[in-house]
Amino acid sequence: MSSVRIHYLNHASLLVEVGAVRILFDPWLEGTAFSGGWGLRYDNPEAFDIGATATHLWISHWHSDHLHAPSLVKLAERNPNMTVLANVSANFSMVDRMASFGFRDVRPLGEREPFDLDGDTTCSRYPTAGIDNMLHIRSGSWSMLNYNDCNLPVKAIHALRRHIGPLDILFTNYNHAGKLFDVVSDDERKSQLAEVLHLTVEALEPTRVVPFASNHYYRTSESADQNNSMLGFDDLDAIAKLDERYVTPRIGDQVVFETPTQAVVHPREPAIPHRALETHDYGAGVPWDELVEEVSARTEALRTQFLRLGRLAVPDLVIRVTDQERNLRLSMSQPAREADAGDVPH
Repeated sequence: MSSVRIHYLNHASLLVEVGAVRILFDPWLEGTAFSGGWGLRYDNPEAFDIGATATHLWISHWHSDHLHAPSLVKLAERNPNMTVLANVSANFSMVDRMASFGFRDVRPLGEREPFDLDGDTTCSRYPTAGIDNMLHIRSGSWSMLNYNDCNLPVKAIHALRRHIGPLDILFTNYNHAGKLFDVVSDDERKSQLAEVLHLTVEALEPTRVVPFASNHYYRTSESADQNNSMLGFDDLDAIAKLDERYVTPRIGDQVVFETPTQAVVHPREPAIPHRALETHDYGAGVPWDELVEEVSARTEALRTQFLRLGRLAVPDLVIRVTDQERNLRLSMSQPAREADAGDVPH
């Protein structure tokens, strides 16, 4: 049995090394994502050097903390010949987008279709009902699943487990991602996240678990209060003390699996410190009339894209435009407009 070596580069980015295959996942390695709304909690100075050694690259989905254009351009400059596995489904293709970064060997990766990485290693992509995807890797007797940001009900996870068979290593997310509208305490939120992680692990029944996604923080004033409700490495260590299946590397660490039950974490020396959190500056405000015009054009594009079904399925949304001190009503059936005085923002 070949050993498996895991390089934890940052956020949701791993480089998994098995035999001659070095497959890189979702490299957001510097800068910000979501128009400056998200930042990285750690700066890994070796991330690009290690990432550029990949033989293969896979992006799980379109979100910019996974398909991070600036990081991908830099990686293509260093190693344009790595094989890119570009997700292709009935309604989208990543092929042209990945080629635009400068990669020369971009291969379509269909849904649930085995793809040969080399003579000993194959992978298969499994989509969820949303935009997320997971990747199952078989190499010799190894079975590994990058579950990433997928979030499936337990019944569906059981069906997946029956299909792919026993798992040696599970790579999975453990934090929230986005604006949370239900108000609970930080401790309660962390308990919810730990419970979701537990249910996922219990349903998939892996021999070992590597929690790795995510290590971002929110940079906007509207979302920054959520940063204290995210699980951190100390929380993962506490979980690992209760369940020996968990292996919890830090950013920059490596994990070597000689067998599924034999895992050794090689900590980076020195450890990468937690970076100071910043608040995003969006710059000058947009004039009201220009804002309304642009938003109206966007909602019209969405309405056209979804064949006019939006007006039946999507209720109006009232948002507060803080720098204008005005409320804006968004509708799928008519242009954006200022909300009525009595409308409460959502």
